[in-house]
Amino acid sequence: MFTFQGRRGRLSYLGACILLGVAFAVVYLAPYAAGIIDDPSVWQTETTDSSARVDAAIDLPEESGASWLWGTLLSLAFLVPSLSVLAQRYHDMNISGIWPGVVSGAAGLHGIFFTDPDALSMDALPVGVGGYALAALLFASFVVGLIALLIPGTREPNDFGETA
Repeated sequence: MFTFQGRRGRLSYLGACILLGVAFAVVYLAPYAAGIIDDPSVWQTETTDSSARVDAAIDLPEESGASWLWGTLLSLAFLVPSLSVLAQRYHDMNISGIWPGVVSGAAGLHGIFFTDPDALSMDALPVGVGGYALAALLFASFVVGLIALLIPGTREPNDFGETA
């Protein structure tokens, strides 16, 4: 799971994604359950205005530094295993594992540089250019993962090794 070489079939990819997701949730919630870190729940505000909730979420590092730091460090720790699983899955389709990152990065950059916040009316998304970049990045990542799950790999050996 920690190598960027080799191939991974669709069922193995799905299993690895579920395993990583469950492991992330358990490890992320453990300090809250143990009472080491206070509950960072900014989504339980009294307002129904989504932009006020987003403003509260953006201020989270100042309100709960330990919570923000824990989530950031944990996300970085899970980044390499997640990317390696995705790269192996794309190898099974005889596609370089770098392409999912290129697509997601391009979507994020597009959201940063080419989105006019005044032209869009999306109350559910964070306001400002950074929010649109995040939304574009998350959508591109979802599409990249969905492609990896739905498209079958090559049945014969390919440029990245034997069949998974």
